Amino acid sequence: MKKNVLSVLLVMILCSSILLVSCVSNSTTSTSTTTSLTTATTSSVPQTSTTSASQTDWWSEFGEPQYGGTLNIPIATLRGLSLDVLGMQGGNIDLWYDALFGTSWTVSRDDWSFEGMFTPEQYVVGNLVESWEWTDATTLTLNLRHGVKFQNKAPVNGRELTATDVQAHYDRVMGTGGGYTQPAPAFTSRITNWEKVTAVDKYTVTFKFKTASASNLLSIADQTNLNNIEAPEWVALGGTPGSTTPTPNPLTDWKTVVGSGPWMLSDFVAGASLTYNKNPDYWGTDQRYPKNKIPYTDSVNLVIIADVSTKVAAMRTGKFDVIFDMDWQKSADLLKTNSDLLKAQQPAGSVGINLIADKTPFTDIRVRQALQMSIDRPTIAKSLYGGTASSHASGQITQIYKGYAFAYEDWPQELKDAYTYNPTAAKTLLAEAGFPDGFKTNVVASTGSDLNLLQIFKAYFLDIGVDMEIKTMDDTGFLSFKRGGKADQMSFEQSAWTTPPITSTITHFYSKGSDAGPEYGVNDPAYDALVNQCWAATTAEGASRLTQQIDQYYLEQHWQVQGPEFYNFVLWEPYLKGYSGEYPGFWGEQNLFATIWIDQSLK
Repeated sequence: MKKNVLSVLLVMILCSSILLVSCVSNSTTSTSTTTSLTTATTSSVPQTSTTSASQTDWWSEFGEPQYGGTLNIPIATLRGLSLDVLGMQGGNIDLWYDALFGTSWTVSRDDWSFEGMFTPEQYVVGNLVESWEWTDATTLTLNLRHGVKFQNKAPVNGRELTATDVQAHYDRVMGTGGGYTQPAPAFTSRITNWEKVTAVDKYTVTFKFKTASASNLLSIADQTNLNNIEAPEWVALGGTPGSTTPTPNPLTDWKTVVGSGPWMLSDFVAGASLTYNKNPDYWGTDQRYPKNKIPYTDSVNLVIIADVSTKVAAMRTGKFDVIFDMDWQKSADLLKTNSDLLKAQQPAGSVGINLIADKTPFTDIRVRQALQMSIDRPTIAKSLYGGTASSHASGQITQIYKGYAFAYEDWPQELKDAYTYNPTAAKTLLAEAGFPDGFKTNVVASTGSDLNLLQIFKAYFLDIGVDMEIKTMDDTGFLSFKRGGKADQMSFEQSAWTTPPITSTITHFYSKGSDAGPEYGVNDPAYDALVNQCWAATTAEGASRLTQQIDQYYLEQHWQVQGPEFYNFVLWEPYLKGYSGEYPGFWGEQNLFATIWIDQSLK
């Protein structure tokens, strides 16, 4: 019974030295499982894009920007150095690149917090692109900045970046020219609506899409390696692509890497650190102070530390200026000794159990909802996450993305009840589904996942008669096993997502998508239809209304048993200015680090 759950929680609480205060509410609930949807309408043609930003000068609180100094930042263990954008392994270390688009730094954080990885279209600004317009429903014309130069080193030696460089990059990505005939595998699922990129003249590029969609602009504004522009001369150092597939680029010497970005890689020590010096010829200026050239600091030092406790100890002694991706406990511990540190939350989504919907007994929605109602999320949020997590479930889109996720305050009461802890109602649903005594099942999980949370799920399930065996395997084996459709009951995985683009998040349960099929066991025509409508929407407003409807429909189907949505934290020294807790993950670390400065008088 319930003592099983409390026993699991108590063990975890003792291990983490926190006190459990458990107040469980057994409210009654309706067992109805559907809620009506209203179909959104959209206009038929994309509009010429403009940038909307709040010009409130809120950043004056940081004081006058200063030049000089070094940013010292810890990062996770780097498994080799990826230099080529097609490898998509560089993550937060490829600071030498520039992207076509960026994010508006003048937007009030009250309008959009930038705590997550997604940026709405109205807050997208040009980076290498100076202006853009839709010349027809499927053709986007980009006007590049004049005078942007690659860094002054061989083999480009500071020459100007032009439209032919942009086309060469996307030919490599899409397999549409320059000897490349196959799309880059890392990006295949994200470029399905792209047709061709063409250099019209020295500073003009056209992007041709297969169909009109509001997601088209965001797909090329995404701040990942997909849209970082490399120099063709540098690519040529790796050899000539084959006639059918590109030759793997063997460029592994960090000393040769070159781009047009604000930072130049000046030193790399395998397993230890990466050091960048500012690009003295960088074209960029601070959006908040347009007369100020960036970067502000002279260098960035990324120190590779895998162990979290070691990173915390180094931050405690002043060896780092900022530390990202801290859980609530490590953050609280650090603030006990360094109370002057500034802190901001950053959404981490949620983790839950995927119920493979075409496998018995999960073909019955009553079974899926019973498992959903067996979970006491407020108690988990208070105990496992120290009260820093949400006390309710979210859809597959993090609740922090206002206007895109189906906001909890808008849920019908019937839907809220279906996600409320109620083991009595859960047992009734199981009995109605033909399992009055429960059943045995199993879940597959990665050894790198939150197995503490999984043990709590196991205890809650057992309280309603569901005996779940936990099977673990290493990360690589788990992904291969899960994606190959070998899990015969459940898998333990991400259930609310923070990573952009949102149009990709909604494909997890799309039956025609690369993530669907055996991995999730979902083949739902109504869900597919909503996703198709979202992709066909030609205004941002129409697309966002549909993502909310998709999120609602997902919640109604109970394909995943949700854990609470939780947060990681970033902490930084008060002398670090120009920074408000923005997440660097997928929207341009190079530009984020370039617009931060160090107040030497405070340091």
